[in-house]
Amino acid sequence: MLSLSQRVGVLAALLSATTRCQAASFSPPTCVGDITEFPNCEKADSIAINCSDLSKSETIDCFCTQELLNAYIGCKGEFRQCILGDSYDSEVDQWISDWNDACGPYLSDGITTPVASEATRTLDEDACQTIDESCGHLSASITSCSSAYDSPAEITSCRCQGSLVSLASVCDIDGSSSCLGKTAITSNIWEFRNCEAATDVLRTAEDVATITKAPETSILDSEVGATTLKFGSDATTTSMTTSGTVSMGPTLDWIVSLLLAFALTSLL
Repeated sequence: MLSLSQRVGVLAALLSATTRCQAASFSPPTCVGDITEFPNCEKADSIAINCSDLSKSETIDCFCTQELLNAYIGCKGEFRQCILGDSYDSEVDQWISDWNDACGPYLSDGITTPVASEATRTLDEDACQTIDESCGHLSASITSCSSAYDSPAEITSCRCQGSLVSLASVCDIDGSSSCLGKTAITSNIWEFRNCEAATDVLRTAEDVATITKAPETSILDSEVGATTLKFGSDATTTSMTTSGTVSMGPTLDWIVSLLLAFALTSLL
């Protein structure tokens, strides 16, 4: 068990680290969920700023509060809403553990630990990564068709081959529903407006469920490179920028790729 002087030292170190990392302007991450505001994460930053440069007793009174614990738990829920999962829980749990270690003897008997809100829906990151790769193949194949042929009829024939229509189904239909939580409108998808093969793809999807992975090969596999994505721990780090802004939480690059792919394939 830590002595009183040790606990005060831990508290000072924790507050110093928290102030350095959190007191900079909070920069909301790119989210796959609909959340756009992070009031609890911002409140935790604000408390860290307000509690800096105080006397020992003032620091304890400022930092070791129900308000800050509530902000940590609320921030945990906000990141769940952002990434539609709990892979960021461990980061906030560490904040809370460090806070408990430092503030334990100074907390009132009535302090309670609230429950973090759950994500409104869950996301299969592996499936979305596969879908994003299909979007990359589709985009490269569309470019190759346009480069290989001049006449509109030949370009349409190239883009309407079954493998590309299947990729469009994976990218635009599965990607929209599984990763973005939206219903795709097939009349807005080029392949489903212009290709007879799309009818067969839709019929097959109704019989055996929606396609969830790209075909093993496409007509232009030799010309298409793999898409590099950031997932897991590499996508959920806290990084400091030279401007002093703290970027906390995940950078889900595939959602940007999917949105761009949907816009591209619906217009071409």
